[in-house]
Amino acid sequence: MEHREYIERFALGQLSGSDLLDFEARLAADPDFAEEVRQEVELVRALRLAPELAAFRQQLEILEQQDIPTPDTRRFFSPRLLWALAAAVVFILAAIWWVSSPAKPTAQALLAIYFQPPQEMYIPRRTRGEADSSTISTHSPFLSLLEEAEAAYNNGQPMALLQCLSRLEAMPESADYADELLYYTGLACLQTQQAERAIAAFEKITDEYPTEKPWYRALARLQAGQTAAARADLETIARSASPFAPDAKALLEQL
Repeated sequence: MEHREYIERFALGQLSGSDLLDFEARLAADPDFAEEVRQEVELVRALRLAPELAAFRQQLEILEQQDIPTPDTRRFFSPRLLWALAAAVVFILAAIWWVSSPAKPTAQALLAIYFQPPQEMYIPRRTRGEADSSTISTHSPFLSLLEEAEAAYNNGQPMALLQCLSRLEAMPESADYADELLYYTGLACLQTQQAERAIAAFEKITDEYPTEKPWYRALARLQAGQTAAARADLETIARSASPFAPDAKALLEQL
């Protein structure tokens, strides 16, 4: 089967068995492929609904252009009645589309599509100066281990990253980096299917990552099977000015 055909069949809910498992494994391993699949899913959804909406719009335009000659006819075709009929038609179209729409992607597939962590790990260094004794030396074991953690993240090694982060958290200097360590712990746990630990990490973040925290926590809750809690997070994000709002809206449509 051709590459494009696989994507189209997934978007239409026609993959199953080993084909679906292989497809989802590739989604999890290949961010570029996951982005291509997301665009295809959105396109298929739009194309499936477009004919019904176009036909409905055409009928409304015909009704608007018709002359209604008598008072009796106006009584039966008042604007309020036309809007009620329009609402009923929209509801029916939505129900038809819902029934005929492709099977919903699994949580694993949705995460593979929407979980796109930062390409590189970045934590600003806080170095000790003469006027500030609360920060740490540029040559401290803590910063050396932090560099090791960054290398693990940037090389796509989430398990090695988690080991580094655990060691960092045990050091006294970690208090100045608490939110950053929690954030990358949550991301690494998402990558290694440790959803409950990821949720706990994101919830402990206090000041940093005000837009990233709710988004990745929602994905962690989705991974943990906490669909209602994930939906609540996504609805809040979708109504906000967050840069993740478009993705939250798109993901809500597929839950």
